[in-house]
Amino acid sequence: MVQKTANITRHCEEPRRGDEANSLLARRLLRALRALAMTVFVLGISVCPAFAESSVNIPVHHWAYDALDTLAINGLADSCGLTTKPITRMDAARMIETAIYRIQDKKVEFSPFNENRISRLEDMLDKLIKEFRPELLELGVTSAAENDAPAKNLRFKLADPIYTQSIYANVKKTGDMLYENQRGLHLKDGLNYKMRIAGWVEYDNFLAIALEPAIKFAKDTKDFYIETGYVKLSYWNIEIEAGRDTLWWGPGYHGSMLLSDNTYPLDLVKIKSAHPFMLPWEKLGKWNIDFFVARLDKDRDYSYAKLGGIRLECTPFDRLTLGFSRTAIFGGRGRPGLGLKNYVNMFLGRNELNQDVNANASDQLSSFDFKLNIFSNTQVYGEWAGEDKFAPWENEAPGFLAGLLLSDIFNIETLDLRTEYAKTDAAWYTHGIYTSGYRYKSDVLGHHMGGDADDFFMRLSKNFSVTQDNIESFTLGGQFDYQTHGRSSAYPEHKYEAGIDTTFNLTDSKSVKLLYEYEAYSNFNNISGDKIHNNILEAEANIRF
Repeated sequence: MVQKTANITRHCEEPRRGDEANSLLARRLLRALRALAMTVFVLGISVCPAFAESSVNIPVHHWAYDALDTLAINGLADSCGLTTKPITRMDAARMIETAIYRIQDKKVEFSPFNENRISRLEDMLDKLIKEFRPELLELGVTSAAENDAPAKNLRFKLADPIYTQSIYANVKKTGDMLYENQRGLHLKDGLNYKMRIAGWVEYDNFLAIALEPAIKFAKDTKDFYIETGYVKLSYWNIEIEAGRDTLWWGPGYHGSMLLSDNTYPLDLVKIKSAHPFMLPWEKLGKWNIDFFVARLDKDRDYSYAKLGGIRLECTPFDRLTLGFSRTAIFGGRGRPGLGLKNYVNMFLGRNELNQDVNANASDQLSSFDFKLNIFSNTQVYGEWAGEDKFAPWENEAPGFLAGLLLSDIFNIETLDLRTEYAKTDAAWYTHGIYTSGYRYKSDVLGHHMGGDADDFFMRLSKNFSVTQDNIESFTLGGQFDYQTHGRSSAYPEHKYEAGIDTTFNLTDSKSVKLLYEYEAYSNFNNISGDKIHNNILEAEANIRF
């Protein structure tokens, strides 16, 4: 604890006198950059070639994100929006529309020797067209019609989908265990069961409503609750959402530095550009802007503190996506009230190191990220982040994430390999005033590994087509994860995870997933020599009507 406090104190120190001039110039440059971001925000919600279509969001871990990413890697679509999740169903339809027209106009050509990749893209595009057919009809994409009736003003689904998880967990020694990146799901020893039923309504390109009630059973636990639910209004290129939803900002697959679905969905109000837009300077590419304010939980040092965030995303050209994010925890019971000036100061980075409990201090995080598609089968991505101090010349404790995706490796169709590494310092996700930390309902809002940790993740997967009547295809995957918690402590905790999973796509509307995961800990809870292990067996079913 003494060492951790020392790290936090070091993290919040003022610059040395010899560096004051450089530090002042650095802050001014950063504030100018953030002011530019606010300018783009104003332009983004007002500059639009046509009226926006209100549409419900696609869940963060929906298969469509990987499919759209594959189209982008192969040059069939740009990836603007894919690092700011969730995107809407209409956003996905626009990307599919771009892919269809690029193929028709022969703007993207493939070597006849690369039959495996062509076959994969054809299958993937066909699956996407079936999934988003109503939205494609709304956009007037005739390739999706297939004798369908014209698009209607009122669209709805009452069970899209019914999703069930049955998980047997042998976690006697760890007790209540967080199941990472699963909307704050905690596993208890024995059988854990969860069911969600999602429904949505869209009306006249103006209104969208989504509701997802859930029920959960575990040892001595039975809960019925609304897991996600929101109302969205769209006009011109402005989309306003109010309700409960998940957020994932950044290109990471296994985690994200600032916002992920590792926690329970947030109660928020969000304002964003309804779809990517072009600035008056068209050579700067497509842009997206997101802004939100959420209310955190009661059981923390300052009850019902607020979490705010702004993200700017741009695609200078199809194969490159850049993002800049800033979040802050502020307010709460017992804290000074905030005015408009305080909100502006917070997102411009003023008073970010203020530790005066009587001032309008906030716990601020910032990140810069990129995603680059190269060679038609390779994607590299990364995220560089700061806790209170963001500038490279000031930040003694940066957090970062780096990843690599190789698709169709060895020219084997659908054989994909992904590796990802992330690291944080002891000061990460902590704060001198907001001592509950960068958390919601006790779980980290950013990367699930937490602060003072690192994480190495690897996954290999392949999809197999099947000609049998009762199975269309199945995906087999294996993954490995190694984490270190308490890196700066005398006895760092080491966690090893190995898992295998298979997903059977029975029809377009039915799928089943089976998973086994083994976990082993050494120096558990940073206690020398303490070793434990867990076993997790999971069965998922996804049914749509």
